[in-house]
Amino acid sequence: MLSLSVFVGTALALLLHFYTDLHPYFIHWTGILVASLISVGYIYIFFHFKLKNLTAVKKKPKVMLSLYRNFNYFLYGTFIFLFVFLDRIVAWSSTLNRDIPYIIYYEKDYEIGMDLAILIFFLLGGVMEYAIHSYIRHMDFHQLETKYSDFQSFNDKMKRMYFKHLRLFAISAAGIAVLLYLIVTQPWGYSRGFDEILSPLSIKVCILGSIGYLFLSLGMLNVLYLYTLGRHRKPLVAIISAFLVNFIIGVLLSRWVSYEYSVMGMLVGSLLFAMLTTRETYNFFKNQDYYYYASY
Repeated sequence: MLSLSVFVGTALALLLHFYTDLHPYFIHWTGILVASLISVGYIYIFFHFKLKNLTAVKKKPKVMLSLYRNFNYFLYGTFIFLFVFLDRIVAWSSTLNRDIPYIIYYEKDYEIGMDLAILIFFLLGGVMEYAIHSYIRHMDFHQLETKYSDFQSFNDKMKRMYFKHLRLFAISAAGIAVLLYLIVTQPWGYSRGFDEILSPLSIKVCILGSIGYLFLSLGMLNVLYLYTLGRHRKPLVAIISAFLVNFIIGVLLSRWVSYEYSVMGMLVGSLLFAMLTTRETYNFFKNQDYYYYASY
């Protein structure tokens, strides 16, 4: 559903851009609104019918207990959004070789490069959605057919499924990278849609940002596996660590080298996030039987 909502919103925005005289602001808002409505509508319909079919007595949860159980997820989501926008704020606030009238000043070439790069993240969202649904189905199936004394077989099957998902992730990333390369280099791509040629700075930022978003997507995929069985502490530590690395490296390079190198903070932070979550996820699958038992 994530991929569908992004695709429909993007396709609508492109159609309005090419075939109408609407202002870009309204086109942008329309695309975002449609994508949001599709996602929200799907969630509403899904839970409306699901809750309608439940016959169990519904108990109102205690407020403090709900806060305790969910604040880690809330903090993780907050730091994810801060992480994604941090490099832009760092770049826009750099005064190295720039005369800016305000503390933070929008820089077009940097933003264009990152906007193109984030396509990697958006399009890999569909792979993440498929992978987590596949994982849940496999886990439920294998735990029913596996004897309690054969728990290692259960762990091995889940590990093989994880590696299969990583292969699908890599193949999809390669295909998206080719698509992004064509958008950047071909005459029917960015230059035709916006009547201008990408600057060398935008291309450099796009390349580095794409690698960063690739690692960020891998880290978020790992976190989805961990979240299914309540492993929420380590992902929070990982994203906070990545955020700090993003900030420190981005500030130093954007002040000492050039403002566009704030993207290196995002890249290195994303790499750290991917490494920490991959290590934790591998250990998670090695002991899948224990975590499955402990989550109930």
